[in-house]
This record gives sequence, structure tokens and C-alpha cells, in this order.
Amino acid sequence: MTAVWPLTLPQYPLGTGVGGKGPATVLRTEMDAGPAKARRRFTAAVRPLTVTYRMDDDEFAAFSVFVDATLAGGALEFLIPDPWATGGTFTVRLTSAYEWRGVAGLDSHRDVSLALEIMP
Repeated sequence: MTAVWPLTLPQYPLGTGVGGKGPATVLRTEMDAGPAKARRRFTAAVRPLTVTYRMDDDEFAAFSVFVDATLAGGALEFLIPDPWATGGTFTVRLTSAYEWRGVAGLDSHRDVSLALEIMP
């Protein structure tokens, strides 16, 4: 069973805290002369996604437990609300350890950045 992003955490990232790029599905081979050759490797690919959520102390504590216990330290997939607020969900997986930084003027808050991959 796939884990679900807890309702006790922010449901949508900061407006400026969403980024990504298209999937890498093409294999390119440089030639000695002329243009590189390119071919499609596969049709289903993960898509990189970065999101940043603002969390207070209680939310950050709940988030840490979610990652450590529910996601086995970040190894397991989970569902998040579509960061573009379209009403859907994405199945994602962490690609690296999360990062956080304090928020100036808000002592009990931090911005938590996640590097994710959207699963096909």
C-alpha cells in the first residue's frame, strides 16, 4: 500500500517553491563527424520535481516521523497532492535527503525542500 502525504502537513508548496524538468527518455551518441544520433530509450520515465513547503515546529516534527518511519528513511513511494493544485495526486519518491532552512522573522518556521521524482 502506498503511503499518503499526511493531512497534518502543508498540502501545497510555496508558490515559488515548485520546479522540475521533463523526463530524460532519449539516448544520444556523439559521432566522429556530423550530428549526434538520438533514439528513444523508453516511453515511461520518472520526471524530476522539486518542492518547498513552509512548516512550523509541529509540522516539521510530523514530517520527520513520516519520512523516517512511514517512508523507511525516504526509500518508499508516497502520494502527494498535485503541487499545481489541480485536484489530482502524484506518486513520488525522494531522490535525496530533504533540506531545510530557517525563515527570517519566523523563528518557529522553516522552509523544507524536497527533491522528488514523479513515478510513471
